[in-house]
Amino acid sequence: MKKAIALLLALLLLTLAACGDAPTETQEPQTEATETTEVTEPAETAEPAEPQPETETAETVNLPPDFELVDQYGETHRLSDCRGKVVFLNFWATWCTYCIREMPDIQALYETCRERGEDVLVFGVACPGQGKEVDEDGVKAFLEERGWTYPVLMDRDSSVSRMYGASSLPTTFLFAKDGTIFGYVPGAMNAEQMRDAVDQALAAE
Repeated sequence: MKKAIALLLALLLLTLAACGDAPTETQEPQTEATETTEVTEPAETAEPAEPQPETETAETVNLPPDFELVDQYGETHRLSDCRGKVVFLNFWATWCTYCIREMPDIQALYETCRERGEDVLVFGVACPGQGKEVDEDGVKAFLEERGWTYPVLMDRDSSVSRMYGASSLPTTFLFAKDGTIFGYVPGAMNAEQMRDAVDQALAAE
């Protein structure tokens, strides 16, 4: 089931990547957190499609676009170098109220994963100086004032946000340990939903 969902999400990602619209703030999710947070499948699909043969999935359809960005500390991160770990990648903006609401939970997730020694990397992605966003110094000051220390990657020209179709904020992508796309979650999440999504990705084969 999860492989089928990941396949659908990969195909959706390729479609979204063609979009170049500026990020827009999304509405708050309409329902409270459920006991388990399944990664999102396309809304028009009532039942996930059957998985494709293995030879057509992980090595071809489901590999995400690679990128290299620098965080607020000046450290460079390349997505392809994160193989062997689950990656939690959250697109956000300083002007996005729903983004700000979930960021303390992202910070808590980051700290917990480090304390437990889990194979999980937590990143934010900001687009300094693009659209309504403040400049890079403003983003850094925003994070420092609130004590949020998880790495935030500076997508200075919005190229990564466009590549991943993150046209509404917040949007979170999850990548499995083998580097493939596990899924994405549009809209804000709470701590329970974040933890459940990460646990699903950790358990993926």
